[in-house]
Amino acid sequence: MATSSAPRSRSHKGRDWANLDAGPAGLIAERVLSNDVVDLVRFRAVCRPWRACSAHLRAQGVLDQRFHPRRWIMLPGTFNDVRHRRCFMNVFTSERIYPWETPDPYTFHVIGSTSEGLVILLLGRRITDVVQLLNPMTGQVTDLPPATKLLSLSDEYQSFVHDNDLRGAGVTNDSTVVLCFESFSLAVAKPGDKCWTHLHSRDRIASMAASTVP
Repeated sequence: MATSSAPRSRSHKGRDWANLDAGPAGLIAERVLSNDVVDLVRFRAVCRPWRACSAHLRAQGVLDQRFHPRRWIMLPGTFNDVRHRRCFMNVFTSERIYPWETPDPYTFHVIGSTSEGLVILLLGRRITDVVQLLNPMTGQVTDLPPATKLLSLSDEYQSFVHDNDLRGAGVTNDSTVVLCFESFSLAVAKPGDKCWTHLHSRDRIASMAASTVP
């Protein structure tokens, strides 16, 4: 006599990625960060457990090289239509994102960006106002010396702010911020310095491939 058996129920439940152990999730987060800080931002946005096992974006200093958005450049004069956010483009994939809302133009002036993807801001429009360095992907900001020294040593401050005479910018391994002007002179400073050090060169200095804002 043939017997029949009840059909076996099959579980279609997928893997519970949110409950992935902190060890494996932490390793994944490290790999994601080594590829691109934007990928880490997206990784942390998935769920609370994944945020808990990965590096906190704003707990790191803006000069921490692991979090520099080197693959992204700020497109001059390009915004979205919703919140007036500046557009950044991935130089490898051409993907465009709008991570950072443009600050009040009466409070901040966007000078340009460094070759590491950091944005240079002037907090106000007076020569005594502080220059700031912003990571647009993490929101971290650090203060640099005021622009007073730039004006006291040359007339480049007016071009720096109004004519956008900045031709390049970058950050060295010891956290020194370097600004290169149209005249191929340099201004260097570190966070915590009281003023910029102004350097002149008789030789032409190649741009550090930083984008500037018209």
